[in-house]
Amino acid sequence: MLIEPDPLSIPRLNPGPSIRRLRGSLYLVQYSKDRKWYRGRVKSIYKSEQDLNEKIIGPKSPERTEDGKIVVKNQESRALVYYIDYGNTEIVSLSDVKHILPRFLSLPGIAKECSLADIEPANK
Repeated sequence: MLIEPDPLSIPRLNPGPSIRRLRGSLYLVQYSKDRKWYRGRVKSIYKSEQDLNEKIIGPKSPERTEDGKIVVKNQESRALVYYIDYGNTEIVSLSDVKHILPRFLSLPGIAKECSLADIEPANK
């Protein structure tokens, strides 16, 4: 669900949430590719580049160096966010995580995690 708040209201939103309460909660998150706001659930918090590289496993991160380390442009804390209406994940700066209006909390997420049984790649 794309949430299009009045552009002037975004800076006035409460500052980002406290790290202690962040994990597992639903927030308004700015998606890096289009800079629009979507509902996202925080899955993990990374307080430094080293923390990020030690904890993230797999190819889901958007940017990696040749040796597999995640590219972090600065040292601010970051969060792994699951966009509940689209099903994708992204690592974002905590400055891109804002409190969400209560009216958007009651709507269930649209994305549903699923898998197909007995499916194999065609080249086997």
